[in-house]
Amino acid sequence: MRTSLGFAGEGMRLRDMLASPHNLGRDVFMISCARLLQLALNGLPGCLHSLRSLRDIELQRFDGDQDAASSHAEIDTIAVDDPDVVAACLAGIGMPLALALPLWQRLRRVGLLCELLGRDSTNISGRLLCALGGAATATEPLEAAALHSLWFTLCHREILEHAAVDTLVEALVAVDGAVAALVIRRMFEEGRTTVSAEEWQDELEPVSTSRARLIARELLNDPERAERANTRLVPK
Repeated sequence: MRTSLGFAGEGMRLRDMLASPHNLGRDVFMISCARLLQLALNGLPGCLHSLRSLRDIELQRFDGDQDAASSHAEIDTIAVDDPDVVAACLAGIGMPLALALPLWQRLRRVGLLCELLGRDSTNISGRLLCALGGAATATEPLEAAALHSLWFTLCHREILEHAAVDTLVEALVAVDGAVAALVIRRMFEEGRTTVSAEEWQDELEPVSTSRARLIARELLNDPERAERANTRLVPK
C-alpha cells in the first residue's frame, strides 16, 4: 500500500493546511500529527523504513538480543533515517518543521522500542501518542482522543484553540525522551514477546538512499509537488 504525503481525499488542499511558522491551530495539529504518526509507523516505500523493518535491522545488528537492541534504541538516534529525506517528507504534512522534527524523532524511537519489546506498533498508536506526553495508559485509547491529550499536554494543560509553535516545542522538550521511553517500558515490558529468528532474519524492505534524496530535493523545493512526486517512490 502506498503511503501518501498529501491531503487528497480529506477535503482540504495542502496549501490550506500549511501552518504559520509561528502559530499552530488545534485542528491543523490533529490532522498533521495523525499524518506524521502514520509516516513514522509505516515509513515510505523505497525511502524510509517502517518501524517493523527498523526492528529487524536492530535485531540483526545485535544478533537477536532484544534487551541489547532495546537499550540501544533508548539512547541512540535512528541512523538509517536520512535527514534530508525526513525533512522533505515532514515538509508535506502541514506542521512547522520546528515541531514536526522532534515529534518524528521521538515517535520513531518509542515506536521502535515497542517493536523491540515484541509489540506491533501499528496496533498501539494511541498509547504511543500518550507516551510522547509522558502519560501511561492501561488500555489503548482512540487515536483522536490520544491526539487531543497530546495537544492538551503540549499546551501546558490549557484548553487552547491555537498555540505558539515555540510553546509547543518547549513543552515537548520538557518531557524528556528518556521519560517517554520509560513510560513505554512500563506499559509493555510485562507480557513482552520474543521476536523469533525467522522474523528478524527476514529480508529487509528495499530502501534506495540515492533515489530518496532525489525525491527529497523535489519535495523541499516545492512541497505542493509532494503528492505527484510520491507516485515515484514506490519501487517498480
